[in-house]
Amino acid sequence: MGYVQQTAAFTTLLQTSATLTFASTTPGYAGPVIDDVVIQSCLPVLCPPTG
Repeated sequence: MGYVQQTAAFTTLLQTSATLTFASTTPGYAGPVIDDVVIQSCLPVLCPPTG
C-alpha cells in the first residue's frame, strides 16, 4: 500500500484538551489510510525530538 510514517508535533498552550481531525485532500473513495495514531502529552522542554 505504500505506507509512509509521518510525525506531527503541535502545542495547545494553556489548554486542557484539543480536537485532532484528519481530512483527505484526495477526491473520491481512494484516499489515504491512517493507522496506529499515537498522541503523547509532554512539557515542550521535555518532549522527544520529532523527525
